[in-house]
Amino acid sequence: MKTESHFADEKQWRRAAALLRQALSGAADPSGSPPRVLLAVSGGSDSMGLLLLTMSVCAPEDAVVAFVDHGLRPGIDAEWAVVRAAAERFGVAAERVAVAGVAPAGNLQEWARERRYEWLAEVALRRGCAVVATGHTLDDQAETVLLRILRGTGMTGLRGIPYMRPLDEHLALLRPLLSLRRSDIQARLRAAGLRWVSDPSNDNARFMRVGVRQRLLPLMEELVPGAAVRVAQLSQDVAQHLAACALLPQLAHAVRELRFAGGLRVRRSEWAALSPGARSQLVRELYARLHGSTRRLQRHHVQSLLQAMETSGRTRCIEFPAGVVAWVSFGDLYFFSAAPQVAVDAPVPICPAGRASLPQLGVSCIVDAAVCGDSRSLAAPWQLRTWRNGDRFAHSQKSVARRLAALRVPPFYRPMVPVLASGTQVLSCALTRGSGNGLDIRWEVAPQSPLRDLDAAAFWGHT
Repeated sequence: MKTESHFADEKQWRRAAALLRQALSGAADPSGSPPRVLLAVSGGSDSMGLLLLTMSVCAPEDAVVAFVDHGLRPGIDAEWAVVRAAAERFGVAAERVAVAGVAPAGNLQEWARERRYEWLAEVALRRGCAVVATGHTLDDQAETVLLRILRGTGMTGLRGIPYMRPLDEHLALLRPLLSLRRSDIQARLRAAGLRWVSDPSNDNARFMRVGVRQRLLPLMEELVPGAAVRVAQLSQDVAQHLAACALLPQLAHAVRELRFAGGLRVRRSEWAALSPGARSQLVRELYARLHGSTRRLQRHHVQSLLQAMETSGRTRCIEFPAGVVAWVSFGDLYFFSAAPQVAVDAPVPICPAGRASLPQLGVSCIVDAAVCGDSRSLAAPWQLRTWRNGDRFAHSQKSVARRLAALRVPPFYRPMVPVLASGTQVLSCALTRGSGNGLDIRWEVAPQSPLRDLDAAAFWGHT
């Protein structure tokens, strides 16, 4: 038998399991007893896949299978037999629910769907379930979005089927398989030895959804392989965009304008407070602010940056269209309209008990006291300049670069950090406290200096 690691959809399967686990955790009973989930299982491959997924997450006693009989077609007993056999195999309780009522002459599928959810909610409450799960797949998502486009829809309709929504005030409706293709689910069922049945209504050409499934989507896949995945991704992007629009004030608060190169910064604490959808939208907003639009920005650009933020232990540069670049450094996010170019002043000589400035950086160094202690051994005249690779503190011989890293100074800011030096021996750095060389040194950093972009704590109280 195949193991799960052999399936091409392993990542999405694990995501679906995590989503189900998270939903159940969020619906946990205050008493601490595990929440129960009601599975809507019709016997088709999608809902049988839902049962297989759930059994990888829940104990059998924490799940209930509900088979809804609409009384609309013959052969329903055979379908129930397949569902019941699968439930017995996993040791899960199963219940057949007969839906009462006469089907109207209009939209039969819509009527059946509404009655189905009403009865599922009733069974869930009676069985003590906090979550109702259905087997909607990525194929269902793509079909739904295309149907809405054909019928005419706006942004709200493009959201498609939500992963989770309230069913009523006591119940949550979950669709954990929305990121999985039907063909991949069927491959798993075959490997697990689980049968499924085919619903004759899925081949009934009178339903518009069947036309989309059997004619439109196959044509789209022929023209553009992976078209269904792209349509489903569009629905997810739209849902995230609409959710983020409600958070625009929060997104605006998270962005800080930089003095250096007209860049933008988002602190790691602000990023961590955002939902995944808001983070994606924030990346698009940052790009649009620097480039003017998001027309050239594609999904994979956003995803690469989101992944970089997840592994923020090291500094990374992400290139975007139109020359826009993003840096991830010490967990913070920086955006620039082009690769930032550092323009610094030439080194300026400075004498003991003197003053010197670097005008472009808006920084001045004042040496107030006479030379004494270890500083006498350092060659004069000294220079006020910016940091260079290889610089070491004169009093300890420790690397200045290591100290700047400890202060969480991004690499692209370090060439602007002023130091008072003799050769490669640094007597004092603008971002560190004191000199340790018997000198009384003060640093003045102007309000417009790009060094003010750095966290204020790094200045150790310097003006």
